Amino acid sequence: MENLKAKTLLCEQVETLLESGDVSADQTNQVIEWQKTWRTIGHVPEKQKDSIYHRFKKACDQFFELKRQASSEVDKEYAENLAKKEALIAQIKASVAENADLQILAEYKKQFASIGFVPKKDMQRIQSAFVEAINLFVKSASNLTAGDREKLMLQNEVDVVLKSGKGGSKSLGKQENDLRRKIKAMEDDIALWRNNIEFFGPSRGADKIKADFEKKIAQAEKELNALQDKLKLIVSAQ
Repeated sequence: MENLKAKTLLCEQVETLLESGDVSADQTNQVIEWQKTWRTIGHVPEKQKDSIYHRFKKACDQFFELKRQASSEVDKEYAENLAKKEALIAQIKASVAENADLQILAEYKKQFASIGFVPKKDMQRIQSAFVEAINLFVKSASNLTAGDREKLMLQNEVDVVLKSGKGGSKSLGKQENDLRRKIKAMEDDIALWRNNIEFFGPSRGADKIKADFEKKIAQAEKELNALQDKLKLIVSAQ
């Protein structure tokens, strides 16, 4: 009879959860734990054996069927979102040919983020396709310097990763590591070149070599500043 009470309580818990309609991962794990607990409980009176078993099985089966239905609805919604994002990308590419207006980039990003999640297998692909589409605007802008163009393209990728859910953080992390390696290598080169200059005494030949080193250092410092700006952008976004 004590075993019957314990199994009845498990039935009631699953039935209560079923009524709530909550089929989240946490609740699913809870039902699985209850199923494990059921198997640890000993025998019940023979006349209640079948009825209590069927009651528990029915409640569990209904819960997992509800979960499957909910999952099917989510899959349908994600597929619809994917179609909407693909249509937006096609619209962007078409509009670039007509008029590449950088001012509407923010609106396109907002639309893309508002559509919602897509199937996991398509997440990386659709993000990359969207970044490629909005970067067409940046590449065609004639009023941007090469440095500003590159920075804006990186900003586009950062915005899409942050506002479109999971899937791109690894890409940003890889870029951050690559930038740190480049910065370290460039800092080492600059330090080496500065050290080399100290070895040259005053002479016509030495002055020319020193001037070449100073020119290399100035160019490297300019590139270093650009790399550091990119790194700040990625770090601040994560």
